[in-house]
Amino acid sequence: MSTSVSKDGKGYRINIRLPDGRTTCIRGKQLGIGNNQAAFKSVAFHISNLIGAIQTSTSIARETQTWLQQIGRPLFNKLEHLKLVQPRVEDALLVGYLGEFFAMHGKGRKASSNKVWLRALSHAKEFFPKDMTLRQLKVPVALEFRRWLQAQPGRKPGSKMATATVNKTCGIISQALEHAVEVGMIPSNPFSSRSIPKSAGANPDREQYVDTVTVLKVISCCEDAEDRIILAVARFGCLRVPSEIRELRWSDIDWGKREMLVRSPKTAHHGKASRKVPLFPDLYDLLRKEYESGPQSEFLLPKLRHHSSHATRVRRAMDIAGVKPWDKALQNLRASGVEDWLRSGNLPQDVALWCGHTTKVMYQHYTRIKDADSASNAALQAVTDGGSASGDAGPVGVVAPVVSSVFVSAGKEPSPATEAAGDDCFMEFGDDSGELVTVGGDPGDHQLVDLIGLEPTTSSMPWKRSSN
Repeated sequence: MSTSVSKDGKGYRINIRLPDGRTTCIRGKQLGIGNNQAAFKSVAFHISNLIGAIQTSTSIARETQTWLQQIGRPLFNKLEHLKLVQPRVEDALLVGYLGEFFAMHGKGRKASSNKVWLRALSHAKEFFPKDMTLRQLKVPVALEFRRWLQAQPGRKPGSKMATATVNKTCGIISQALEHAVEVGMIPSNPFSSRSIPKSAGANPDREQYVDTVTVLKVISCCEDAEDRIILAVARFGCLRVPSEIRELRWSDIDWGKREMLVRSPKTAHHGKASRKVPLFPDLYDLLRKEYESGPQSEFLLPKLRHHSSHATRVRRAMDIAGVKPWDKALQNLRASGVEDWLRSGNLPQDVALWCGHTTKVMYQHYTRIKDADSASNAALQAVTDGGSASGDAGPVGVVAPVVSSVFVSAGKEPSPATEAAGDDCFMEFGDDSGELVTVGGDPGDHQLVDLIGLEPTTSSMPWKRSSN
């Protein structure tokens, strides 16, 4: 035990064994503890938490952080003298603290991330009064900040700020305030309220499937070779634009294996700096044609490597082709390519590896139902094709690949398609709950599978019933 409470002729005292092994004691006469056993036990409990945090190099327990904000100066000074706490920081100005936090934690952050953080700081400076302190910021004020963000103009004339931007801004402010809690500047984080969403999430209203015919039409109207390439790698290679196209080199393409090496700054800090992407016919043919015409640089996109308006060039090509512009010009191309790969019968874990994310992220952000009447379309197509469904990429089975894939995932083995792509070293699996289901005709042949996209299990389902 690092602390204990005892009583002698002078009253109660807290016996303390410090992290360095020294022992001391605290009496309450001049420290505002009072003179009852319950008060001393409460102080001893929090001191024990402080010592434990030092010994294990972990954060101070939340309840003890709150307690430190409430105790008087004499007791806090005593804890500071014992080197159990850092010197108390007086209430700081909110906007000033946010600026210092962003500057301190901005080192090493990518330029794109830094831009988002600075945008959040700009909104905070505009909304919060200059003389507001950290302790004055409460949940109602945080909620008002979110409502204010929602009323701000968006990129398009007459629109409001996107929900994803609002949530991301609140999440950044919350991250800064969480640090203030950890260092004892405030007892709690007002932005931690569940009433303030902080996850950017997806925006279904802006998601749109862009079919192959439309993309090829736009590509055919591009006079610049680099515009054709950027459309092709985004739609048929499912690359992130612009981060993954800057460093694309012709030497990264293996024409014999029909695959391309892609460097990914976004996933580099997760230990996956690159991946292999298959070159299916649409992408292979276009890249081969551009390569045989005589590349002017080692890079596929020498001019666009440093171009800041890729989406603008894509929209310009849409106008020339007479195609109605779609939202999120480049992101929807990538998502549409993922959709086609899945509907073409490729295993979900293969598609996730080729795209550089997990299956969980893929199903959360990149898959969508292409038509409102897709259910009836699938049923009618099944009658025509004898049980198969079809999408833009041709006849496929939508549920079958998902079910078959989780059998492979249960064994955590890459498929032959993944090994051919050279990405078998990058396997990510979630910890979603699985269910035992019968495989094949043998009622006793069960496997643990993740029922992604299937009906949630209930006690009425056959495999959940007791055999007794």
